[in-house]
Amino acid sequence: MADYFDQQGLPVPVGCLLERGDSLPANFHYPAILKPRFGAGSAGLQWIENSADKVVWDPRFSQYRLEEYCSGKAVSVALLTGSASSHVLPACRQHLSDDRAFQYQGGSVPLADSLARRAESLAWRAADILPDALGYLGLDIVLGEQESADCIIEVNPRLTTSYVGLSQLTDDNLAEMMLRVAEGESCTVCFKTEPVSFAASGRLVDNRVPFVLKP
Repeated sequence: MADYFDQQGLPVPVGCLLERGDSLPANFHYPAILKPRFGAGSAGLQWIENSADKVVWDPRFSQYRLEEYCSGKAVSVALLTGSASSHVLPACRQHLSDDRAFQYQGGSVPLADSLARRAESLAWRAADILPDALGYLGLDIVLGEQESADCIIEVNPRLTTSYVGLSQLTDDNLAEMMLRVAEGESCTVCFKTEPVSFAASGRLVDNRVPFVLKP
């Protein structure tokens, strides 16, 4: 998907595919992140300082992607997509471990308005060019110091942990909205603004005040 987004003009990290056991390329953009091509939840992810680093290959994975490290704020944006409309849901902050393993520790919503605007604008651009997208998608995004440094890291074609927090921000049935949008209906999803925090386990705390997000 990173190559497809790049071809469509969306910002993604520079990267290349590696097979388990391959040598690290000498002429790459280091520092970098090595991650399984078909992994999830930071499984098998490694920080690579330079091409001389020793890689510990996870036997569970045969293909990897080496990506330049993008510094900034880690956020996620969920989409509800269907043939008639798409909805970009409120952007969530991702809380990651600071030990360069980037373990996911939960999230919070909403973001500050300026950051939310940037993340959700990038999500709209992705929604416009995703081929045959249907249902719930999660985008992992890094917001750089400047908007020009924002980039999309991953697309998750499934429910993500942020669904737990987002479902607390609406009195609508978010699962029902997902099915209605997937079936081609157009609808309005109403959310609320006071902060909700949630752990990777799904434990959450919420305080809410209304606002409306339209397609």
